[in-house]
Amino acid sequence: MILSNFTSSDSLFLFSAFAWNDHNQRLRLGRDPRPFELFEVTHTKKGTSMLVDARAQSVKDRYLELVEQASQTQEGLDELPIVDETTLYYEAVGGGKKSRVYGIGSQACIFYPHSSSSLSTGSSSEALHVEVRDLHQTLSQVQDREERLQQTLDQVQDREERLQQTLGQVQDNNKELQQSLLEMK
Repeated sequence: MILSNFTSSDSLFLFSAFAWNDHNQRLRLGRDPRPFELFEVTHTKKGTSMLVDARAQSVKDRYLELVEQASQTQEGLDELPIVDETTLYYEAVGGGKKSRVYGIGSQACIFYPHSSSSLSTGSSSEALHVEVRDLHQTLSQVQDREERLQQTLDQVQDREERLQQTLGQVQDNNKELQQSLLEMK
């Protein structure tokens, strides 16, 4: 898109149009839109599902490919992995340039507050998988410990019941002995 007579008022219009799309998406979705959702709204021709140019189509294809790859279960994991769509979009557009990310412009600082530092999607995704695996192991250990504690509690309650029965029998025997002693006197 070539803007020959681009003025500061045009820039205000473009920003407010983007903010309006953002606002409409928020109302429609009932939550803040994700970067790819904003990208689709702002890079799709009105009344059609066609993207505005080849670069937009390339970004969409790359993003969908990354989501598909990230959504596949990995060996050794029973559950589907957590997919960080925001990070995948960042990777699909090739990162940020001058505090902006293609498709979301100045809104990049909302989604990527640390985009000026290197954002390694591979390592962050791998770190998430490691963290999820560690959390599953910790959960399993906690559940095992809880089960052992429950067994111990059941044993203690069983012993307490037997002690109560024994104490009741001792008290009954004690009463009988006292009555016998009173009768003997």
